[in-house]
Amino acid sequence: MVVARDEELYRRALSEYGSGIVDRALLAKAYVLSEGNEDKARFEYIKLRVEQIKRDNLRDIPRRVREGISSAKEERKSRQENERKQLSLAKAREKEEREERRRNIELGKRIEQRNKLALKGDVEERSGTALVDAFFGAIAILVVLGLVVGFLFD
Repeated sequence: MVVARDEELYRRALSEYGSGIVDRALLAKAYVLSEGNEDKARFEYIKLRVEQIKRDNLRDIPRRVREGISSAKEERKSRQENERKQLSLAKAREKEEREERRRNIELGKRIEQRNKLALKGDVEERSGTALVDAFFGAIAILVVLGLVVGFLFD
């Protein structure tokens, strides 16, 4: 609660007095100070009541400060908890990303190894085929030479 301005306090005290809500001890003090004059007692009561409200407000300040400090501590604690959660989530995402990169690297290595094996198999297959082709080509040449030589000597 914000400390009220004097005008608001006088308005409140007058309203309380007008509605019959009075502090009996304070009213008795007002009568004593005004020496029993009822009009003066009313004004004195309002003045005393405003001072009482001010004192009550001042007495409330430490409680409000404590509540404010407590509220600030709770807010700080909540903010720290949120920061911890965000950090935890960030670490989890970072770990997932590292794991994903590791899996991608592993997959890339396997694909590269498979491609090397396939290429090696193609080369071996081709070289085997070339060998066979060369062998049959040589035989074909020998056959042709044999035919030519046989034809020539016949």
